[in-house]
Amino acid sequence: MNFIRFLPVCASVICILTLSNRRVFAADDLGTPPPEAPKPQLIPGTYRVLEQHTLTHDGHTTIYKRISPPKLTKPPVAEPTPLTAEEQALVDSRKGKSHDQLSVGATVFDHSISEIHWSSTGGGKPHVAYSNIDFNLVAGLLAFDSADTVYSTMFAVGNVSSAERPDAASKIPALSDFPSDLSVFYLPEEDQSFTEADEAILNALDALHVYYDAHRESLRQKYLEREQKRMAQEQWIKNHPPVPKPKVIYLWKMETPTSPNQGGSKP
Repeated sequence: MNFIRFLPVCASVICILTLSNRRVFAADDLGTPPPEAPKPQLIPGTYRVLEQHTLTHDGHTTIYKRISPPKLTKPPVAEPTPLTAEEQALVDSRKGKSHDQLSVGATVFDHSISEIHWSSTGGGKPHVAYSNIDFNLVAGLLAFDSADTVYSTMFAVGNVSSAERPDAASKIPALSDFPSDLSVFYLPEEDQSFTEADEAILNALDALHVYYDAHRESLRQKYLEREQKRMAQEQWIKNHPPVPKPKVIYLWKMETPTSPNQGGSKP
């Protein structure tokens, strides 16, 4: 299989020659999404249990309780948290930029070559590209910036070993086929039919590769930190196996006012 390196469409060949020198305004959007808003809770003593059933399946117990209409707590109104100086600088740097999204899957071979895959809009033709970025390193990105666009990201990343999947590994480029000092991605030579949406994904992938080169070390460090936390959490759970607790589900009839058109006496 032959491959063609992707280069963005340019008005001049100069932009191809200066690809690695493009300026990127960057602050890593790595971290955890904001927590869910607190949900209303049942107020004890404001309801009666009318009926109860218990179901057990695969060692898990669920208790269903039919209750009279209860009173619920009002969740506290969360006060907005002031932005840090770094967050405010990021917000200011993004003023005037357009917003786009990059959503792709990636299969990483030996933490080396990533096979990127997506389908044209509407479940159309599937496409693949091959990158010398280990997509595990960018899997934690919530968003990244190019010079004029903020890209929100959603990556589904899996890992395989070439030894375990020699048939699939034989179809990807070798690491030696890529530049040693630049992140790029290749497209199969026979796959050159792209929709406008596909072209947008290709341009977003190009921006991601530029971003990666500008933040290679910080992305790697944050990946290692995430892995250390993940392994520590797995070890803690192994040492402190959770004790299954019954799940309790409350059911009650919602009281809704009756409109004049739904029966009842007329005024």
